Amino acid sequence: MGEEFLWLDYDDFCSRPEAGIEALGRFLRLDGSDSLDRLPDLIQPPDSIGRFRQFGTRIFDPADVAYVGELGFKTS
Repeated sequence: MGEEFLWLDYDDFCSRPEAGIEALGRFLRLDGSDSLDRLPDLIQPPDSIGRFRQFGTRIFDPADVAYVGELGFKTS
């Protein structure tokens, strides 16, 4: 999608906010100011992260699950 698109995996961002904010800062061409350093403390992952695990993926076509895994998402 080119240089004007940034993919941020929400679950990963919530579990590793420092890395996500660093990537976002680079994408926005920010200078790494002190305000960015304080942002990780503001990230509060919701309780709903990972809730799919309680239901499994058997209702989905295995090829679809494999494709989602190829995109970098956890499927198990």
